[in-house]
Amino acid sequence: MSGPTKEIRDTFVTFVDSGLEEATTESGEQVSATNEALVNLAKWTGGDKPALVYWTWSDENDKRGKETKKADRNVWDNEKVARVSRLFDCYRVDAKGVPAEQLQKLGVKDVPFVQVLSKEQAPIAAIAPSSPGSMETFLQAGAKKFPEYWRTVLQRMQELDRRFNEGKAAMKKKDYDAAISAFNEVYNDNVRTDLLSKARELLMQARQKAEKEAAKK
Repeated sequence: MSGPTKEIRDTFVTFVDSGLEEATTESGEQVSATNEALVNLAKWTGGDKPALVYWTWSDENDKRGKETKKADRNVWDNEKVARVSRLFDCYRVDAKGVPAEQLQKLGVKDVPFVQVLSKEQAPIAAIAPSSPGSMETFLQAGAKKFPEYWRTVLQRMQELDRRFNEGKAAMKKKDYDAAISAFNEVYNDNVRTDLLSKARELLMQARQKAEKEAAKK
């Protein structure tokens, strides 16, 4: 998959799994978000995924910093939100060092703030991260704004439906290894958050039954 160069990737904080990883330059310093590359963000994020920018404020003594910390904890730490965010190339940018006029030019109305960018560098959807439910809905709606990409997501959803049903069929046949394989695939994917709880529950059941069967031998 094409994507940002290492130099630009190291400029920002990026989403990794269900948490946030602080990304810095080789010198250990974060490059200022006033970098010219920021304005061209959508150009260098590649073509496989839409680009998402999470604008934050690093000073926790500031109201915007307090709100950023609150959003990190209450919104982005939510498992479903973290998983759906993987539909995007996600970048966390500290807005503290960005001139107000540049933030205005980029359409950043307040901080914390989330934008989905088009390939033409324009924000096509934006939201303040206030709750997990609204963010999950926003992320799914944002991905749908890229029809070709969304078709691949829908195809994957159908594949996971099939795998989930295969897992249930394998459970009935007491083929627990096959069930574990199917439920594990569904659970570790990002696009079917509606199946997440069910897949996790059945995966645990299949593992327990497999252990009991192995103990009998």
